[in-house]
Amino acid sequence: MGRWIGACLVICTMVVMALGEARAMEMVFFSAVEGRLVSEDGTPAAGVRVSRTWQRGGEGERGEDDTTTDAEGRFSFPEVTRSSFWAGIIPHTPVIGQTMTAHLPDGELRIWLLSKNSYDRNSELGGRATKIVCRVDKEPDNAGPVFGTCMIDDA
Repeated sequence: MGRWIGACLVICTMVVMALGEARAMEMVFFSAVEGRLVSEDGTPAAGVRVSRTWQRGGEGERGEDDTTTDAEGRFSFPEVTRSSFWAGIIPHTPVIGQTMTAHLPDGELRIWLLSKNSYDRNSELGGRATKIVCRVDKEPDNAGPVFGTCMIDDA
């Protein structure tokens, strides 16, 4: 019995020490986005509402926001972050569903669909900032970096 108590004391001490050094982990659910909405010939899609949604896990936290493109078809979204003490301690692989939708006069168009598996900033595009050009006259597909109509904007 004395051995069990001693072992429990050692393990409990190690856990308390580990928790004492742990800090809240920053989780990036959706990195900042700079985008342009255009037609095939590059004509800007001005005044179009673009909505963005994210959801952690199947039943986890969900959020959404929207913006409207300017005269040049530009839109942007800020970074979405949360912090969690437990996320830095409990090993897991995050699954964060991300979508962006253009609300056009003739219907909705899914321009971005991704399942993000990292809390790292800019992990959506392999470490690159999310700077994209999305087409309004194209069916969503897997031709770009994510399912949708967006391509990386190198301009």
